[in-house]
Amino acid sequence: MSATGQRLRRWLRRAITAALGGALGAAIVLAACFDLDPLTASAHGLRWAATPVAAAWYATDAERAQHLAARDHRGGSDDGSVCADWQRFEHVGLTATPQFAPLTRFVPMVSERIDAPHVVELRSTFALVDLVAAQPDEYAAMSALAALVGTAWDHGRDAITDGPTGFAAATALTTGRGGRRYHCAIAARTLAQCATAVGFDARVVTISADGYQPQHTVCELWSNQFGKWFVADADFNVVYVHAGVPRSAIELCQHGVIWAQQGQLELRAFAPRKPSLPRRDMLPSYATVHLDLRTDWRSRPLPRGSPAGGDLATWYATRPPLGRLLTARRYVTEAATFDWPVNRVRLRLRDVERDGHRLILRVEPAAYSPQWVAWQWQLDEQPWVETTDAAWSVAMPAGRHRLATRVRTRGRWPGPTTQVELDVAERR
Repeated sequence: MSATGQRLRRWLRRAITAALGGALGAAIVLAACFDLDPLTASAHGLRWAATPVAAAWYATDAERAQHLAARDHRGGSDDGSVCADWQRFEHVGLTATPQFAPLTRFVPMVSERIDAPHVVELRSTFALVDLVAAQPDEYAAMSALAALVGTAWDHGRDAITDGPTGFAAATALTTGRGGRRYHCAIAARTLAQCATAVGFDARVVTISADGYQPQHTVCELWSNQFGKWFVADADFNVVYVHAGVPRSAIELCQHGVIWAQQGQLELRAFAPRKPSLPRRDMLPSYATVHLDLRTDWRSRPLPRGSPAGGDLATWYATRPPLGRLLTARRYVTEAATFDWPVNRVRLRLRDVERDGHRLILRVEPAAYSPQWVAWQWQLDEQPWVETTDAAWSVAMPAGRHRLATRVRTRGRWPGPTTQVELDVAERR
């Protein structure tokens, strides 16, 4: 071998040795920082490093996801100054006290559409609208829907033909009733699609004791009745209730153990226990919760490895003292961000005109509402008025008034009501 070849060989050997040494050193550092063994730290470190590369490669997937998510932000903008708008018109005799909860600026969730072909088939085949319509209230309707899924099959590990991310719930329900036995992830995704089919908002959460090994998957439903998200576990067939209110995954993550120790957490069954799944305490697994920011698994298939359906499309939260994980997923510490509000309206006061002894208010609504159909508003005890307009005018005579607003969704029940207390002065 020539002298040049020998030098090149020595250089390559040294480069490989340095690279392996650097990788080993990085693995040791990551293992120490995140309390992992070096092999596990190496695997998660490689995944973390590869995520931005995959994100650049599949950039159009992420752009499309952002565009689809934006559809569900209805009405005007909410830049945080909405409440201040109502204080700007005291000079014309208007005193207002808005009672608005804050809205999340942008929710990157991509929700399945109610008119997707497989959702339409599901709704028709299993008479889901009739099932929901027969219930006395929204929570009872959601419980009945969860019971339908929770009793469709026994717990097991059978594979589903369409795969865990692209399956249709109709397939799971049909084959489950035919004797197939599926695990928690199939139950959660089936319930999410069934909820979408009747106009409810749903999402899927995976829980884990250490944050790295998934141990259980559940569906969360948005309740207009309670004004919050809550876990509907269609594998164990339970909801978690504290102080009479069903609780969400991040609430169980942050407070569940304490509530249970105080005897204040109730496991309320909405269906009988599955024969092959004895009840056990899942609260330790709520130490970390991972939220999948999409439910359109079948309508928007993604290439393997696309971050639009993986790490960059997932939020996570942890129970102290776990803290951050070795992952590219977004770490969310605020429960209000993790449990963003749905169907909650804020009104921006655009303009006020004096018309004799009346004031004419021009208002503009804003809400995050994937199942939105129309806005509804009510002045005092008058009948509700429905409109799809981007803004509307309200005439108010002198005196005290209450302006209420809400959304009508594709479900049977309207969204939470928000209101403004108003005092219109007599014309001077």
